[in-house]
Amino acid sequence: MMLLVPVLTTWISIEHRRLVQLLPNKVRELWNNWELRGLVLISLLSQIILTILGKHRKSGTNILIRVLVWSSYLTADLVATAGLGVISSSMTGDGGEDIDHQLIAFWAPFLLVHLGGPDTITAYALEDNELWSRHLQSRSSERQGIFEKLSPVKAFKAVENELGYAYDIFYTKASVIYTHWGFISRLFTSIVLALVFLITILKIQKHDLSKMDRNITYILVVGAVLIETISFCFLLWSEWTVSWLERNPASWFPSSLLSCFQTREKWSNRLAQFNLLDFCILSKNKSAEGTYFQKLLKLENNIYITQKEFLDDLKVRIFAHFKKTRIDGNINNVTYLLGHKRYASSNPFNASDRDSDEANRNVSFILMLTSYAEFHERILIWHIATDICFYVVDVDSHRKVYAQASKILSDYMLYLLVKRRYMFPVGSGLIKFRDTCAEIREVLVKRKSITGVDEASRKLLRINTDIPRSRAKGDKSRSVLFDAIRLAKALCGLQEDMWELVTEVWVEILSYAATHCRVDNHAQQLRRGGEFLTIYGSFLLILVPWNSFKYGQRTMSEFLLISFRA
Repeated sequence: MMLLVPVLTTWISIEHRRLVQLLPNKVRELWNNWELRGLVLISLLSQIILTILGKHRKSGTNILIRVLVWSSYLTADLVATAGLGVISSSMTGDGGEDIDHQLIAFWAPFLLVHLGGPDTITAYALEDNELWSRHLQSRSSERQGIFEKLSPVKAFKAVENELGYAYDIFYTKASVIYTHWGFISRLFTSIVLALVFLITILKIQKHDLSKMDRNITYILVVGAVLIETISFCFLLWSEWTVSWLERNPASWFPSSLLSCFQTREKWSNRLAQFNLLDFCILSKNKSAEGTYFQKLLKLENNIYITQKEFLDDLKVRIFAHFKKTRIDGNINNVTYLLGHKRYASSNPFNASDRDSDEANRNVSFILMLTSYAEFHERILIWHIATDICFYVVDVDSHRKVYAQASKILSDYMLYLLVKRRYMFPVGSGLIKFRDTCAEIREVLVKRKSITGVDEASRKLLRINTDIPRSRAKGDKSRSVLFDAIRLAKALCGLQEDMWELVTEVWVEILSYAATHCRVDNHAQQLRRGGEFLTIYGSFLLILVPWNSFKYGQRTMSEFLLISFRA
């Protein structure tokens, strides 16, 4: 997109005279009077929007703000370049603007400054600012020991801070402005701009300018001062400045003072939720099933997606997962957990004499679905089973924490599968999602009185799963509903320790997803308010030896350890 800017502005300059001649006289006069003036004002407005809202992308998910920043980002260079082209034509006498040449020469540097862009955004996406290769320093082992001693809340907060630095490196001018020379240059430009402001106030009255041009000049200078002031405040209150001051014991007071002005949240701190049964119930009476399925894939914010806050209890459960079990990048901790709980031996598949025992058949089925099922299929099966158990099985207050954590992770992983599927390994998840939706609707449509997930869960659990799987599903259907109901029944047989197991499964599914997502997809989420999968992947990288994980063609270290370098 940005490559079209110079081409478009060059074409406008070449065709300018011919296009203007085609306009009616009144429109042509209005165009000549406002072409340059309008470009200057629009350029200034774009810079103000990018300066104020550019940094908001790190912790905000509001779609309107994202659209506004995106449109301003695309407009900024185009308008500034077009304005400079109009100024060039005016100075050579080819333009039709009736503006003083000295005033035009005064406006030109401001457009050049606008062309450089604000400090808060240098790239809207990584394609604009390619993820360059960096020399890594293996310091994760040092951090690992520190992280294990932190509380879960503080450990996640530390990861959020590191990702905040990564966002600044990728999408702002942090590598330039947060240095000694950057601070000196900022101070110098601020002084120069203040002098320009004073000189403009004192000298502009001596020039014979129209009221409109004088006001535009005032707006341009005041806008530049405003942008510079906001940028300086961002520089002063940034995490980089506070971190630099905290390393100096003599600067404890200014660092404490500046910390009061910092935002507490470094990302949106929310997990998007999508529930399959909710979706099927809400849309079961709708016509044209395919239409609603397409709408689900196209709409960013719709009635089927909600948000949940990332609660401290969930952080505790995730952190405890790593202290109890050893992660090696694969989903295999369930075998350890079941063996630890004495539900099965370390290799239950070899115990043929237990095949008739219902408990061990349940365990074998659970192990099969966690070890051999395809990843996308695993998410769908465990999502439906988690939902059924959540609404059917009564739990005490102690295990309710595990149940709620499982429900949040379950709905979040399905949201990623449907709305952020590019963050997952390639698979047939959407096909299975579609067929499963169709089968659930077919089951629920017979009971039109069902209006809630709890009723639907009880009805699904009563379905007979003793019949052969091929007979229940058919040869062509890719639905996973049958296996999900079998899993729900197997989980119910585990009784009091069921939710601890389900939570462990979802944490391991989350681990697999985080370590198999491409690094550039992780980095892209930083500009959308942050994605929990990225936060978790970074947390996992620090707590577990980083060279255990591969992220596509790159290691996650290339993405996260920017702020670890000396």
